[in-house]
Amino acid sequence: MDNAFVACSIPLVYSTCPRYRPLSKGFFFFWKRFFPAHSGPIYTTDSKVCIDIADRLVWRLPDKYENKSFSTRLLKTICAMNEEFILFALDDFWLNKPVNISLLQKAYACIRNDSSIAFINLNEASAEVSGCGCSSFSLVAKKDLYRVSTQIGIWRVSCLRRVLRVGESAWAFEHYGTERSSFMRCHYLRLAPHEQPAFSYPTGGVLCRGAIRPTKEVMAQIEQLGIQEIRVFDYVPLPAKKLSRLLRLWRAIYRTFYRAVSPFLPIPYLLR
Repeated sequence: MDNAFVACSIPLVYSTCPRYRPLSKGFFFFWKRFFPAHSGPIYTTDSKVCIDIADRLVWRLPDKYENKSFSTRLLKTICAMNEEFILFALDDFWLNKPVNISLLQKAYACIRNDSSIAFINLNEASAEVSGCGCSSFSLVAKKDLYRVSTQIGIWRVSCLRRVLRVGESAWAFEHYGTERSSFMRCHYLRLAPHEQPAFSYPTGGVLCRGAIRPTKEVMAQIEQLGIQEIRVFDYVPLPAKKLSRLLRLWRAIYRTFYRAVSPFLPIPYLLR
């Protein structure tokens, strides 16, 4: 079977919520325009999202989880599937260039052939080369910020389940998920410095801290697509946590044993 065809048939998990339901119109409009070769099934973390390619929509989140957190909805979605790898995308990542299928094919081959790889970020590039056996990608160090990222990329589903915890926002998932990933024997990759994104979209997406990003390009797209009724919310930054030496030690010990516990049990706030 053609490797490019296999790479283009990876399932897509489209992450959204009721307040941003209208963004699906823009997401799938540009997804079809710039990635027409994608033929994989689509899973969504919303119960009522409407998309133009409904024949490939195989899963909607049940209504009872509609008002749950980002991480809870995502966890429930991936637990309902029987997939080994997924493409993950947020609702405001509207593509603006054709997808680099050749690079996507390399990423899929890389994660499929190396069971230690948890995630390959296909939008962001590393500042420096860190060998991983494939010249197109670089290893992300455990100490690096946003090692766990919500940017478009390929996830190994079993690893995504291990790093998720219920009750977290997308920002908290990236922040605390990065810390949790450092306790797991998995590798995370980004694009090598010389590579262009396989999935190109405006930096940060069309949303900025819960509201539509006020750029001419984004506002023109919103008007062109006739998208209305976006309910914004107040962005709440993660609080800085100053931990005592004893608490840091206790947190490290607790989290070491917590790795084997079900992700459906939330970690106490100070021990995240």
